[in-house]
Amino acid sequence: MKAFKTNGLCFVLPAQHSQTNHTKGTVTSNPTLIMLACNPRTNALLACFHLVYIRGMGALLVGTLCGGYLRSHIKMVKGVAVLNSSEGVSGTILFEQETEGAPTTVTGNLFGLKPGPHGFHVHALGDTTNGCMSTGPHYNPHGKEHGAPDDEVRHAGDLGNVTVGEDGTAKFTIVDKQIPLIGSQSIIGRAVVVHADADDLGKGGHELSKSTGNAGGRVACGIIGLQA
Repeated sequence: MKAFKTNGLCFVLPAQHSQTNHTKGTVTSNPTLIMLACNPRTNALLACFHLVYIRGMGALLVGTLCGGYLRSHIKMVKGVAVLNSSEGVSGTILFEQETEGAPTTVTGNLFGLKPGPHGFHVHALGDTTNGCMSTGPHYNPHGKEHGAPDDEVRHAGDLGNVTVGEDGTAKFTIVDKQIPLIGSQSIIGRAVVVHADADDLGKGGHELSKSTGNAGGRVACGIIGLQA
């Protein structure tokens, strides 16, 4: 098999073959050339065509849909949220997803928090007009109860706790498959929120355990935007 690309078109030349059509007496000659229409910026495959040579009839272009290749050719997407609050808490959260279907890596630096664990979640709305209260509930596109990041039953935005040191800072990395940056359930444009207390991961028995993890107030938040 040979492959080459030019002017936004990708060509694949597979192994030679021939096929006889006994009804019409035509023969598909060797070889069949597969032409792929590509996005020149992302190398994403947009469509593909089989260029079939039929003896005595020239070339016939037959279009087929090759959407299965689209997801695997999207370039890495990055996001960023800058956290601020009236309580002196600040920080920067970075997000990266290599391709659709891959997990998202979250790296963060937080400052000005009390020592100990703090609930850390993606919330549904990218709205901070009323501070962190207007970011809505946890991001929960599947309508599940609150849980731990490793639980099967959890909100997509349930990222557990981040641990703050005695100096009031936290540096952390989280890898999670339910907060994509690519696709219809992307978290771009939503918000990330740090809570005042520990998230009980849905297991604390409190009346709020299955909805918020009883993680207390919202001490800092930021809207997740695209990063170059």
